[in-house]
Amino acid sequence: KLAGKQLGALKVFGSQGDGPGQFHGPNFAALGWKDGEQRLAVSDARLGHVHVFDVGSGECVLTLGEDMDASEDEEEGPERLGDPRGVAFNHRGEIIVADVGHDRICVFDWMGQSVRAFGRKGAGNGLLHTPVGVAVNAHGDIIVADFGNHRVQIFGAERRYLCEAARRLEAAGHASVDINMGCPVGKVTKTGSGASLMC
Repeated sequence: KLAGKQLGALKVFGSQGDGPGQFHGPNFAALGWKDGEQRLAVSDARLGHVHVFDVGSGECVLTLGEDMDASEDEEEGPERLGDPRGVAFNHRGEIIVADVGHDRICVFDWMGQSVRAFGRKGAGNGLLHTPVGVAVNAHGDIIVADFGNHRVQIFGAERRYLCEAARRLEAAGHASVDINMGCPVGKVTKTGSGASLMC
């Protein structure tokens, strides 16, 4: 009950099985919007998938990830999810997935194409150990529940953060800061990083 009212299911998504839109064990869900379309992303760690549904029709429009043993090579591309858990959407309609099996965060566009992945196993700043949950704030920063390191980390590629970091390092006496700003590689610049930061 909520405020004295009995709640009922408005819509049901998926069923038991191995096919598109089917689950063995759904764990996390998130809603996202783009161009008037609303989608629901649901992770299934047992199958190594994230299914994305059109909320209006209830149809499964995307399946992210392929079955993969978490012990396999961490360098596999982000389309290979080892153990997807937390999911979120950002304001661009990108889908952010916490891939626990590879201690990383994977980002896919609205059409399901891999955009980028970051993180690897470790305890230092920027490293992850069993990143279970993700959220996105109003600035587009990715907030990660870094379960195995007993902390929460906030990741962003905004110029304001890079400028503030550079100012702090300059104040501490550092002569230069290497943020890979000159990298011209397409897969880097298309995400707003690398050489695109100089524009």
